[in-house]
Amino acid sequence: MLKVQDGCPEACAYCIVPLVRPAVRSTPAEEAVRQLAALVAEGYREVVICGIHLGLYGADLAPRTGLVDLLERMLTVPGLGRLRLSSIAPLEVSDRLLALVQSEPERLCPHIHVSLQSGDDGVLARMGRPYTTGEFLDVVRRIREALPLPAVTTDVLVGFPGETEEAFAGTLRLCRQTGFSRIHAFPFSPRPGTRAAAMPDHVPRETIRARRRAVSALGDALAARYRESLVGRTARVVLETLHPDGSADGLSQRYVRVHVRGPLPAGAARREILPVRLLRTAGDHLEAEAS
Repeated sequence: MLKVQDGCPEACAYCIVPLVRPAVRSTPAEEAVRQLAALVAEGYREVVICGIHLGLYGADLAPRTGLVDLLERMLTVPGLGRLRLSSIAPLEVSDRLLALVQSEPERLCPHIHVSLQSGDDGVLARMGRPYTTGEFLDVVRRIREALPLPAVTTDVLVGFPGETEEAFAGTLRLCRQTGFSRIHAFPFSPRPGTRAAAMPDHVPRETIRARRRAVSALGDALAARYRESLVGRTARVVLETLHPDGSADGLSQRYVRVHVRGPLPAGAARREILPVRLLRTAGDHLEAEAS
């Protein structure tokens, strides 16, 4: 993990960050590249670029720069395995970013994490999210047009004050329509000092728990469908765990767990990026063999 940005001035009603860390602070590009080069020299093959609001990277720097500019500079680091973005706001998924990922299929993971939070326009507006469901769907459409079989993952916040059954049904419907490869579902909990904490019409806790279970179950089904779509294809897996039987476990560029059956190629080692052929689904992961 390499954190390059901190702070968020946005006004999401449920979030405490704008009250405690509103100023955007970016690591200068030269320093961020130096830190990345140090991680590569230590043997790290995948580095996740992180930030509180990553799309605002560079807004505070002089001269002003941006996330894509930083990624282009990072790609010049000798020996770099691959980079993954932790998350990015939906409306900050630019054509330029997608073009860069498209041009670097091995070194920039085709995995875009965009937080949905709700599939209902009324709830999104009360949350203070700066997009509509239609705009979110358009972002996902552009991602899928630009990248082959991208992993599109998301966050969903259930039980926001005033979330009706109809609004929640809209969230489930949009998740199905989008076909996320993974959903992180979490319950609303009031944070003192935030606007949401003082809003009326709080949803009962048991209802929130039930809605979270429903989103998680849908997320599991969508993730299984996505894994199935990858069977028969090739992948590049960072080996994380080597087993005594000669097999290994790791993570593919599309954020799917993979078990690589043995024997591995001679000299295969932890942290190596290994090309594999994906053979079948197995529970919450894929099984593969070295290609």
